[in-house]
Amino acid sequence: MILFLVFVPLLALLAPVLAVILVQKNKKHKTEIDALTVSNIALSNQLSESQEKLAQAMHELSEREGKAAPMPLA
Repeated sequence: MILFLVFVPLLALLAPVLAVILVQKNKKHKTEIDALTVSNIALSNQLSESQEKLAQAMHELSEREGKAAPMPLA
């Protein structure tokens, strides 16, 4: 019973401190997620551009070889 009487007030005192720590970590992770989202969008755009350039280069090569195929609509 004495352990309970010591443990409960200790938890009550530590709860606000732990809440503040968790909120700060949550904000930090939120900013990291936002940065990763922006990076992901930029990389996706670069990938799309690279795929378009590759498709165009393949089409030009096939035209030069006399085997022109219609360009795929991606």
